[in-house]
Amino acid sequence: MQTIATRGLGVSNLRLAGYALQTRWLWLQKTDQDRAWSQLPIKVDTKVHRFFRASTLTVVGDGRSTLFWDDNWIDGQSAQDIVPALSQFVPARTRRQQTVRQGLTDRQWVRAIAGGVSVPTIADYLSLWELTEAIQLSDQPDRTIWRWTPSGSYTTKSAYNMLHTGAIKFHGHRLIWKTWAPLRVKIFLWLAFRRRH
Repeated sequence: MQTIATRGLGVSNLRLAGYALQTRWLWLQKTDQDRAWSQLPIKVDTKVHRFFRASTLTVVGDGRSTLFWDDNWIDGQSAQDIVPALSQFVPARTRRQQTVRQGLTDRQWVRAIAGGVSVPTIADYLSLWELTEAIQLSDQPDRTIWRWTPSGSYTTKSAYNMLHTGAIKFHGHRLIWKTWAPLRVKIFLWLAFRRRH
C-alpha cells in the first residue's frame, strides 16, 4: 500500500490501514457471494460499518442481495436515512435481513413495522410508500458501487485515502527521510517541524 503523508513521516497509519482492509471484507461479502465465508457474520469495528455504508450505493436489479432498510439503493440513500422516524419501528433483525426483493413483494416492508406510530412516522410511511411504488425489479443481479473510484470497484488505496480526508498534510517528510541522520535525529526533526519539543 502506498503511504500517505499525513501528520507524520510518510508512514502508513496502521489503524486506518486496518479499517481499509476490514472494509474490503465487507465489500467482498457484498459483491462476491461465492466465497465460502460470505454468509458468515463478520465482526468489524462499527466505524468501519458506517464508513462502508457511506462509501457504497446499490443499483437494484433483482433485489436479492440488497438490504431494504440499510443499503443505499433509493437514489443513493437508504430507507433508514430517508425515513428515520419510521425505521425506528422496524426490528434490528429485520433491518439486517430483509432484502429489497422481500420488502417489495406484496409490500412486506409494511409488515415489518412494529409498535405504535406517531404523526412523523405516518409521514415517513407515506414518503416510503411513494418512493417504492414505481420500483420494478429485473432479472439482473444487484450491483454495488464504490463511490471513491471511477470504475465503481473497491480498492484498498481509495478507502485509505478517503479515511484521510480532512487530515493535515505534512510535505516535509520526504526531506526528513532522505537525510543520512540516525533515526532518533529524524524523529527529533519531525517533532521540531510539528512544534512538539
